[in-house]
Amino acid sequence: MINENKKHFPQHMHKTLECYYSNCLGSGMMIPKVIEILLERGVLKPLSEIQKKTALSVLCIIG
Repeated sequence: MINENKKHFPQHMHKTLECYYSNCLGSGMMIPKVIEILLERGVLKPLSEIQKKTALSVLCIIG
């Protein structure tokens, strides 16, 4: 599958594609860890109550 998709991306993205298809980057398991790190560094702020409800709704639709 990776070889089929490589042709649609520039050369500098090929290594990222390999990582995506070969480990947890493609499974969504990395997303919570990235968010946790961004929160710790102050890049993201904790969600307000209304944002929490909205985020949960989006996750339920996507999931």
